[in-house]
Amino acid sequence: MISARTALLLAASGLVLFAPALPAVSNAAGGEPAMCAGQVVTIDLNDPDAPDPNRDDSDVVLGTPIGELIRTGNGVDIVCGGPGEDVISLHGDAPAGAREAAYGGAGNDHLVSSPGDELLVGGPGPDEVIYHFKCGPGCTYPYPHHGVEVDLRLTGPQNTHGRGFDELVSIEYLGGTVWADVLRGNAKVNRLEGHFGNDIVNGFRGADDLDGGRGTDRCIGGPGRDEYESCERR
Repeated sequence: MISARTALLLAASGLVLFAPALPAVSNAAGGEPAMCAGQVVTIDLNDPDAPDPNRDDSDVVLGTPIGELIRTGNGVDIVCGGPGEDVISLHGDAPAGAREAAYGGAGNDHLVSSPGDELLVGGPGPDEVIYHFKCGPGCTYPYPHHGVEVDLRLTGPQNTHGRGFDELVSIEYLGGTVWADVLRGNAKVNRLEGHFGNDIVNGFRGADDLDGGRGTDRCIGGPGRDEYESCERR
């Protein structure tokens, strides 16, 4: 099994109605079906014969205890990671009135955003939402050619201005796009990384790690002992 960090480098990046952030429910017991966020699991990765979640169906996917890459296809999917360090890469574009959902579980997880509306729940540990998408040779970039605006202080769905309306729960780290992003932290210890583009990263409270990345970036700290990297303006 490859590590989650290696999987993240390889990754690039069922109707689910709007609902409160439910905890992931674990494996089947006593003949009952495995559940994920209140939904019956259609792909249990603990089964060695389970199909690949990267398909066009709308699935409910349950991860294993080992950190892994879980990458979904064009359906509207729900994914529940296990206790390891997972990379969950959503790919679908949810129709109006529905959204995909990813629950990281107990590990330090990396949730890769899709073009559509999403519920992204990190869980215990420092968890990251990644808006960066690496498009290799022959790839058609699936997103609008502009950055995102994401604020960890907000509750409920927020307009990312480029990746739909996302609801972020228990997220500490943000990774931006190749365009100009505005990333805002909260009172927790945050890591905000702009990647490419002329970004604004604002940690607000807490001891934050602010990395503008490439481009001409502005990093704004606040109360707390902050670390700055690749920040042309402060």
